[in-house]
Amino acid sequence: MKLKSLQNDDKLRGGYYTPSKITEFMTDWLNYNDNVNRILEPSAGDGQFVKKIVENKKKYEVTCVEIVPEEAEKIKQIRSSKSKIRVINEDFYKYYEEFKNSNTNKFDAVIGNPPYIRYQYLTSEQREFQSDILKSNGLKPNKLINAWVAFTIASLELIREGGKFAFVLPTDILQVTYAKQLRSYLLNKLSNITIVTFNELVFEGIQQDVVLILGTKSSFLQLDNLDTGLKIVNIDNVKSLKQEILDKPFTTIKMYNIDKWTRFYLDDIERNYYDKYFTKKMINFNSIAKTEVGITTGNNKFFVISDSIKQKYNLCNYVIPILGRSIEIFGNTYNHSDLEKNIKAEKKTWLLNFNNKELNSHARAYIDLGEKSNENLGYKLNLRDNWYEVPSIWVPDAFILRRIGKIPRFVLNNNNSTSTDTFHRVKFVDSYYKNLISIFFYSSATLLSLELEGRVFGGGALEILPGDMKNLLFPKITKELSLEKLSELNQKLDDKIRNGENWDQVIKWVDKLVIEHSDFDEIEMEKNYNMWKKINNKRLRTLTN
Repeated sequence: MKLKSLQNDDKLRGGYYTPSKITEFMTDWLNYNDNVNRILEPSAGDGQFVKKIVENKKKYEVTCVEIVPEEAEKIKQIRSSKSKIRVINEDFYKYYEEFKNSNTNKFDAVIGNPPYIRYQYLTSEQREFQSDILKSNGLKPNKLINAWVAFTIASLELIREGGKFAFVLPTDILQVTYAKQLRSYLLNKLSNITIVTFNELVFEGIQQDVVLILGTKSSFLQLDNLDTGLKIVNIDNVKSLKQEILDKPFTTIKMYNIDKWTRFYLDDIERNYYDKYFTKKMINFNSIAKTEVGITTGNNKFFVISDSIKQKYNLCNYVIPILGRSIEIFGNTYNHSDLEKNIKAEKKTWLLNFNNKELNSHARAYIDLGEKSNENLGYKLNLRDNWYEVPSIWVPDAFILRRIGKIPRFVLNNNNSTSTDTFHRVKFVDSYYKNLISIFFYSSATLLSLELEGRVFGGGALEILPGDMKNLLFPKITKELSLEKLSELNQKLDDKIRNGENWDQVIKWVDKLVIEHSDFDEIEMEKNYNMWKKINNKRLRTLTN
């Protein structure tokens, strides 16, 4: 994570301005509503939304809040023969507090692109404002929450019942844990919600996916279990943004009770299949295994060492094998020959384990050397009774790569290694499931589930966390495979991966096994593959690793 001093001004204030095609589409949507007269733009930037609003022949009162004086001055230069533009040069959080304490009527609509600022870059005053906003709306604040979450909630507060909401939001709204409260909040506060997603990036210069969310503030619709209308429109790029895409009918929902909204990347037919048929033929990963993060040493430079360092300081009695990086795995197993290969390549293959051991002179000398070099001064190290004792050292059955490029990786642990937090450590209820999952992990059905449950970062990397595993699904095997047969299939899969066989061919091979040993038929597996490929391709278009 970059320090604040290394961030540019745009990043720190969240200022990335909205493409004109989006501002035009969103303001046109507002213009079709006759009961919209007073509009709020809570983070107006240089006035791109305002320009589009006042170009319309209707008469509006537009209030623009902008924290940067130079940008506020640009908005003041916008002229309109009919509409009235009011520019307020201050922090929106302050404006929000002032507005709530006044007797001013609420707005008919709010429109904009809220700032994308991480919690650690907010001032202490902004953090306090943000915390108050979240608490007053029944949400729990925490240090992961980005500024756009509080902006969204505060903006919704400032529009009247029946008012219109139109925001550009990062795709984090669909997937991150800290936005789960906001997802529920929006479903309770808005009706007739339209979510527009893009298959291509829409902002120049940054790799941040966005969605458009349009809706009507109508909390009364949620009383007495009445319904909320929802439509999801998936388009390729901003060139496809035309008002006719909104002609699609709303789907009636009571509550979309999932942890993430990434399922919205699927169309209605695909989502219906996933919810009603797909999940019934799958099992939950948490029912057969537990997952924990890999080891956080607090100082990999000191604790994770190469074989030459082990020999130099005579630390053979204090090491266990450790898997540290994705380039150190070659198949779907991590075995003794892989370890030897990494040792010869001078990879850092050993973890120092001084826990509850009598320390000889060599161990003492290495620890003393670390203290002289200030290797013991890290935050996490200071929390330990003995800074050189690394907690949670245990050997798992398998590893799952935490951050994923094109294909997730599952690796059986065949040499009693542990891992750094580049991987998650997995322990299965028995050896049968360990061998079963190591194969069916690479089915298109499982890969689809992974894409939907993980979080996509700018640049296209997919991250899966232990908390996401509770919703991760695997094909339910109804025609049992013997342990001997699984061992044979694992060897074939291992050979395919080590020999560099095309991943699509590997997945198709596994899918064939799923058809043979589960209730999925060929048509369904082809559907699973196409759905996975659709979401995987969407993510990979921005992959930079």
